[in-house]
Formats: sequence, structure tokens, C-alpha cells
Amino acid sequence: MTSVGASAPVLHVTNGDSAAGVIRAAGFADPVLPWRDVLHEGPVPAGLSTVEMAAIRALYITEQGWDAFGALLGSFRRRDERLAGLHECAEVVLWFEHDLYDQLQLIQVLDRIAGMDTDATRLTLTSEAAFIGSLPPDRVRRLFDSRGPVTTEVLEAGKLAWAAFTAPEPEALARLAGRVFAALPFLGSALMRLLEEYPGPGHGLGRTERQILELVEGGADTPAAAFAGNQAREDAMFMGDASFWQRLNGLLRGARSLLRWAEEAPASFPPASGDDRRFFDCRLALTDAGRAALDGRLDAIAANGIDRWIGGVRLRAGAVWRWDPARRQLIPPA
Repeated sequence: MTSVGASAPVLHVTNGDSAAGVIRAAGFADPVLPWRDVLHEGPVPAGLSTVEMAAIRALYITEQGWDAFGALLGSFRRRDERLAGLHECAEVVLWFEHDLYDQLQLIQVLDRIAGMDTDATRLTLTSEAAFIGSLPPDRVRRLFDSRGPVTTEVLEAGKLAWAAFTAPEPEALARLAGRVFAALPFLGSALMRLLEEYPGPGHGLGRTERQILELVEGGADTPAAAFAGNQAREDAMFMGDASFWQRLNGLLRGARSLLRWAEEAPASFPPASGDDRRFFDCRLALTDAGRAALDGRLDAIAANGIDRWIGGVRLRAGAVWRWDPARRQLIPPA
């Protein structure tokens, strides 16, 4: 057993830089480790070492144009090394929110911690349906005071969910989705929300894609309005603007695109700069194919194909799993 001295630091682990800044602003002087990965987008296959996982995640994010590969890979490796050194800490506090983005990060962290020597380190977890980045300092301190222990039950639930998320087929994920985990109260609903991103039967649209088409049809016909409307339709918002623009861009592409620009297209899409106001205000419209997909008269995958990862599952020709939200049932590839 490793011995930790009385002066050993507390390590705060959280989702990203916004929450990390709020934790620091609340008066916590110990190190804060932001996880920073958008795990609901791109490949997260099983069986990889931490070094291999960092590389495949950095490559995917770089290919989307969201960051530079070298800087991102270095950031992931430093993050992983810092967590691996948790035996040097007196306590590790996990600050993760209730939404899909955070819950996937949390189960990755728990899966890694489960394989480490933690006998000399206190492990705790905050658990409240609140977005940390928007909390005032006093609420953050109360959240810290109400933290609970990371028990063996918590670690086992995290390992089980991570194995299901990274598996090459989604049956195990479907068995866990919606389940009530006493140890992780927000996990079941988050996994259910992930399953809703699988293509639906008949129309081939995931929930976010369908929401975008419905919003544009209903008059939220600019990128800014569609993004705001999509966030409002979520019980627990999880998708940042970069992921949303990616999904919107996919609807504008393909042999039979489901969306079109109603007027002159913006100079760049996704926007080259967050200050590109013209992009946010450009109007969108459904194509005939988009209306047909919404009505269930056209299968978007049959029309445009698919090559997309959800965790460890790669959806592509001949291997398209679908999710029927009405029946809460997986439909295997035909």
C-alpha cells in the first residue's frame, strides 16, 4: 500500500475548462484536471491502451478541425499521466454533471481508476443535476460539501458501462440504457440519450438530426435559432456548438441533402471564427428529401449512406444498427 503524506494535494477532476475555472473561482487551490473529450462523437473502441486511446481521440478531433493534433495529443497524455498519479493525492474529487457528455467522461475515469492502487487515496464524487460551469461560488462549495464516496459499487458500475459503450456492438449498451443505477443516478438516462442518436427505423435519422429538421420546418431556420431550439428540447443539454455544426453540416451534404441554404450560403461552414455573425443568421430550408425523411417516406441512410462511430460501434454500409425509440428496442443490421 502506498503511503500519502498529510500535505498531499487534493485533485479535482471535471469535464472541461469552464467547470475547472468555476471550481478554482470557488476557492479551491488544489490542482484541477479538465477531461476535455467529447466522447459522444467519433471512435471510442474497446481494447486500447491509454496511449492508443489518446492518439485515436486526438486524430478524430483534429480531423473535425476542432484542434491541432500535436497540442491535443500532448494534452490528453498529460491528463492521463496526472490521473495515473492519483496515488500521490490525499483525495480525488470527481465533478461530473448529469448530461451525456459528462457521464461518458465519468465512466471512462471510473474504468481507469478501478484498475489503480487507490488504497491510500480518498475518492469522492459530486452528484447533482446541475451544470457546474454556471454555478455561483457558494453553490460550488455546497456541492463539494455534499460529495459522496466512490464505492466499489460505483467503480463496478462505471466499468460495466464503459465496456458496453466501447463494445463493437450495442446490445450491452441497450441493456443498461434507462436502468436505475443507485451508485450513478444519471447514468441510465444518459445512455438512453446516446441510443437515441442511432438511426431510427424507416427514416434513418438520429434524434438530433430529426430535431434539427423539425426546428427548421417550424421556423427556427438559422444555425443560431436551430442550435438554441435543439438545446431547449434536451432534458439535459450535452451537445456543444462544434458538434451541432457537424451534425447540421451532414444534413446539408449527400447525394440527396436534407437541408439547403435558403439564400446565399455562408462563406465558410462550419464557421471559421466564432465572430462570423453572417453564418449564424443565414437561413436554412428543408429540401424535398428532408420533408420526405421527416414524413418517413425516405430513408436518409439509403439515400446518402452512413459512416459514423458511436462509441465502439461503427455504423456503415451493411452494419447499420438502428434504435426504435417508441419500442425502446435495437434493430440489428439487416
